[in-house]
Amino acid sequence: MNTLIPEKIWRQCTEKCAPLLALWLLSAGLCAQALAHDFWIEPETFRAKPGVRVPLRVYVGQNFAGDSIPFFPDRFERYVSVGPAGEQAIPGVLGDDPAGAVTGAVPGLYLLALRTKPDKVSFDTSEEFERYLHAEGLERNLARHRERHKPGKIIHETYFRCAKSLLAVGNIRSDATDKALGLPLELIVENNPHQLWADRKLRLRLLYLGKPLEGALVILSNKAKPLDKLKARTNTNGRVEFSLPRRGIWLANSVHMIPAPFFSQYDWESLWASLTFELP
Repeated sequence: MNTLIPEKIWRQCTEKCAPLLALWLLSAGLCAQALAHDFWIEPETFRAKPGVRVPLRVYVGQNFAGDSIPFFPDRFERYVSVGPAGEQAIPGVLGDDPAGAVTGAVPGLYLLALRTKPDKVSFDTSEEFERYLHAEGLERNLARHRERHKPGKIIHETYFRCAKSLLAVGNIRSDATDKALGLPLELIVENNPHQLWADRKLRLRLLYLGKPLEGALVILSNKAKPLDKLKARTNTNGRVEFSLPRRGIWLANSVHMIPAPFFSQYDWESLWASLTFELP
């Protein structure tokens, strides 16, 4: 597998952010594991006081361990906070890590969202690509891949990420919930995670282009025990339900892949969704 790193980043960076850029490039190009890594937003705290600045880190890694990504707006399609006052762009300084910060002026639930611009990856062999499909729960694409693939041909894929995080500022209402923000692939918590410890039931919904996505694998992990993963596939309404065994910070992930259009230079397109929240 080979990844292509946008050269425009080099032209925009100064000597000051070169070490951070090197870290970004390293994490983006870690051979066969690069695309399989999780990508998530993690606020410095998931529960803040009104008016307090909360730094945000954007991670690429696995099992809640990885490298934080500096603030590179040239690679962000959309990076916003949606709260009681509406949607606002998340500000930051080029090359800085943490990658921006949010200040909630009034109490409420703030939804943080980051959609990256497309990136590229290639697979040298069909066997490598099929291992990748199995690893990411994308087996439904196997038959189509075997039908389309020509022996000896490199497989090209374009992909982008859709990360969300839930930040509670002050005392939030019991009926405050997550909502769809219009991301191409989006995980949504249908009950308030800050109020659900009583029954420990987490209800998630997965939307693709605004519509429920059936049969997609959703993986849930806790920061304290990241290897103890919970897994379920979405039903016809795009919903899954998990019984949460512990409190703390949780990360949900899902991926969806489709064949690229006929005249595209790629063979496949994939979308990666993540959602972080804290169960107090």
